[in-house]
Amino acid sequence: MDRTKIDYDLLPLMPILVADAVAGTTFTGQDLSEKNRDGGYIAKIEARRQVMTTEELKEFCEAVDDRYLTAYLNGAEWFMDIVQSENNEGRNQLYVFVSHWLSSYLSHPEVMRRRG
Repeated sequence: MDRTKIDYDLLPLMPILVADAVAGTTFTGQDLSEKNRDGGYIAKIEARRQVMTTEELKEFCEAVDDRYLTAYLNGAEWFMDIVQSENNEGRNQLYVFVSHWLSSYLSHPEVMRRRG
């Protein structure tokens, strides 16, 4: 596979749109392994997701964009595998990552803010 970098602004998956889509979708714990899926935790995250303010949604989307850009600039292998995937597997994996970041943001927003 050609590992030539695509211009960040031309990546096929736009960070803000992926983050917005994930935040607008019922949290099912898809980012957790089956043995670690706790119904109480999933319900807590879903309840918090449902009451996200416009400001929280914006902050989350911007944090995701920051993580994308950092991964892009560092040539992170996991990220390049996703954006250069020739099928839906890369996109699906990205949605899992962003779902995990959403659950982290809703559990401990201060940690995600510090990482930015």
